[in-house]
Amino acid sequence: MNMVMFKKNLRSVVVGMVLSVNAFLVMTTSVSAQSVPASKIKDFPDLMHFAMSTINDIIVFIVALGVVWVVYLAFLLIKVEGEKKDEARNSIIYGLVGIFVMISIWGLVNIFVNTFQLDNDTKPVPPTLSN
Repeated sequence: MNMVMFKKNLRSVVVGMVLSVNAFLVMTTSVSAQSVPASKIKDFPDLMHFAMSTINDIIVFIVALGVVWVVYLAFLLIKVEGEKKDEARNSIIYGLVGIFVMISIWGLVNIFVNTFQLDNDTKPVPPTLSN
């Protein structure tokens, strides 16, 4: 297979994966009923809830981007020769380790939240001074 055909095929695969990741992100953010729209933020707990849901969406995007990167490097590993092959192999290993670490930490945080029942939907009442 010549280099032009490889680049066309690789470009098609990468575009397909990016579109799939975007569709996944749209589905997860639209299905999430717990997220607070930015226009409905009225107080600090709403702001924190919005920030946490945004951070969770960013984490999903970063993991998906890491998966796309590892798949791209796998295609690169198939095509290249010599020293570049070793670089691609090492990058794949580092990418897989990075994805594993991200998902593991995310899982440990969720275990911590669920163990201590920190994931409740009740808004905390801020302390007030009474007369």
